[in-house]
Amino acid sequence: MSLTFNLLNASGAELAAGSEKIMSVTDIACIGLVGVAYFAFFFMLLRYILIPRIAKARPGGNQGGWDWVENHLSAMFCVVWFYGFITYFIGTFVGDAADNWAHSLLSVVPMAIIHATEMFVGQSDISAIHSDRHESVYFMMLFDTSHFFAIVVSMLFVFKHLGFYIASKYKLGLESKKKCRYDNIYLFWGVNDASLQLARSTIKHEKEHGASHLVVFVKTPLEDNDGNQRIGFGRLLNFISLKDRELTKLDSLESSIVISTFHKLSTLETSGDDAEKTDILRGRLKLRTLARLIGRLPDAAGNGGREGLHIFFLGEDRDANINATINILKDSTIAGKCVNIYCQTRRNSKSTWMEHYDLLHPAEHTKIHIIDTAYLSVMQLKSDVEQHPVKFVSWDTAKGIPTTTFSSLIIGFNETGLESLKFLYEFGTFVDEDGHRLPCACTVMDNRMDSIAAGFYTKAPAMKSRKEVSLLSCGVNDGLYWQTLAQQIASLNYVVIAAGNDNLGINAATDICNMAYRAQQRDATTRLTVFVRVYDTGNQHRLQKVADDTNRLYADRNIAIRLFGCTDEMFTFSMIIDDETLRSAKIYNKTYAMTSGGLADSDADIDEVWQCTLGIKHHTGSYSLAEIDEIERKRNQNFCNCLHKATKNEILRLCRQSDNPSMEMLTRLAQMEHERWVAYSVLNGWQRLSPEKAQESGVTKDTTHRLHADICPWEEIRSWDKAAQETARNYDYAVVKTSMMLGKAPVPAAR
Repeated sequence: MSLTFNLLNASGAELAAGSEKIMSVTDIACIGLVGVAYFAFFFMLLRYILIPRIAKARPGGNQGGWDWVENHLSAMFCVVWFYGFITYFIGTFVGDAADNWAHSLLSVVPMAIIHATEMFVGQSDISAIHSDRHESVYFMMLFDTSHFFAIVVSMLFVFKHLGFYIASKYKLGLESKKKCRYDNIYLFWGVNDASLQLARSTIKHEKEHGASHLVVFVKTPLEDNDGNQRIGFGRLLNFISLKDRELTKLDSLESSIVISTFHKLSTLETSGDDAEKTDILRGRLKLRTLARLIGRLPDAAGNGGREGLHIFFLGEDRDANINATINILKDSTIAGKCVNIYCQTRRNSKSTWMEHYDLLHPAEHTKIHIIDTAYLSVMQLKSDVEQHPVKFVSWDTAKGIPTTTFSSLIIGFNETGLESLKFLYEFGTFVDEDGHRLPCACTVMDNRMDSIAAGFYTKAPAMKSRKEVSLLSCGVNDGLYWQTLAQQIASLNYVVIAAGNDNLGINAATDICNMAYRAQQRDATTRLTVFVRVYDTGNQHRLQKVADDTNRLYADRNIAIRLFGCTDEMFTFSMIIDDETLRSAKIYNKTYAMTSGGLADSDADIDEVWQCTLGIKHHTGSYSLAEIDEIERKRNQNFCNCLHKATKNEILRLCRQSDNPSMEMLTRLAQMEHERWVAYSVLNGWQRLSPEKAQESGVTKDTTHRLHADICPWEEIRSWDKAAQETARNYDYAVVKTSMMLGKAPVPAAR
């Protein structure tokens, strides 16, 4: 650095005189810098880009050229910026050899910093360089190369995003020219963690099954951006930009294509007439190539609903997802195709129409699937018998009854909390020796409970009289929260934390585990698992690390933390597209029909049996509200039966009666099944139809008012008619036998 200062400490007069000594030393410095820069540039080009490309490095060997560039972009920026800083420092420095050079240094450094930064946006200020430097070929080489390298780095940043779109556009053009037909096109509207995970699972499945498919992502403006703003530079950046995490995941999806549109499907103004089709994809969104590719799909006629177009609206804005669903239904491009639309929203009143759209509009061959993450997260627990309440109580294996009470706690009575309560109250149903429901203990906490409880009891009025469920208005760390924990911690088995915040959830989980570990009254054989709902995928790795370490510390006390609701577990082909729960329910329904004597032909088509059971009509959209309610009731009943079979089989296994159960055991399980059905019914708004009204009307069920005569203890079922009582009880026995049969038979694989 002292050499540089001496070099540049020439006075303005000396420079004007054209001192050859100073200029020659400056030239030497410039030559050295340029030489080092070119050597480094060509070395990196050869070592990290050309050689790996030519050699096609083996897995685990050297990274490809672009991988190396991506991993070192920040370092390259810093080096080139410093290179530019030195360039402008040399070109603008003029010091006084006597004693004022320090003042000149302080005035030059800020401007050199500014000019070095400007290089990356394509700006160069040659006028800031002293005129005598213009005459030096070597300095100008330094000046030119610094700007050249700055532009290269900037372009690498741009092409990291824009280049991805150029490559995708090229791939889309190739697909358009292939003239091939597809079995399935998977169209993801928007790029986020859910869509990326589901796309990866779908591509893996389709490759394993050899189907002709195409995966397309449509990048749209963010929902919080104004769709009417002019197309400026900022909107263009939004058009081409992606999060680094999303870009990396997209790049790993080899057979996917990303296209973009400036328009938001959710805000398009379309005709109010649902019957009127509009050219949305081709005309309004300018996605002409995509529309042509969709046209190659097989027609819906004779397709059976197994192949066609799958459209996913998995964004976080649920209202936008619903609006986009409504608009895409009016698109003329998808008319005549078999279409499955997957809309992420909550299963509530405003989305009910989606679940029955295919029943009311059969001619459109369109099925709308509601993707409710709260429902899916709890479905993970229902689908794993290790997480069923039956695994958290002790059993008298001789009598087949539990010896301990199932005790649970739910923190957060939001969507996930409500689904958790339905699961635990239903699957936590066990009976005593007389076939009566054993009371469980379920406490639900929420700091908004005062405003939530009324709505819950309005929709499930029979739950008011069931003291097993306690709804408390308190938040985490409130006095009532700690007081309740202290009272229950010794016997607590199951905790679900759905607080809506990952940090709050994992902190509460570790506190509960520590409290249970130190509780003197707690027996080490009492199993306690704290289930923490994961809301942000970015936090999953950190939360899992906390859970793993906590589990290691408390393993000897039977205490553990388990994460659920993770994106990579919910958004899979089997759970979303293939809908393995629906497939299992259909299998259960057919097996039950054969077991109960309602189906004699074992070769009957499983879908035909399903439609017959539910009362689905062919080629007509004429349904009453009562018929739709009955279809939904039977559908959900089959879901519950197929999921609860694992609990029944686990009890048989614990009692060592899986192969040849006694009649007493079969009766005990049938009684438990009845009480489980009662629990499910009351949670979903059903109440008991009085025996007097049932006898008077001659019916046992009033679907309109959600009344059923069998919502009662086992011994009171249709007690006025012994033959009718035996018939009703036979339904429960048939459920038990069906569960046993399916517990021994593997579920057929997906297509």
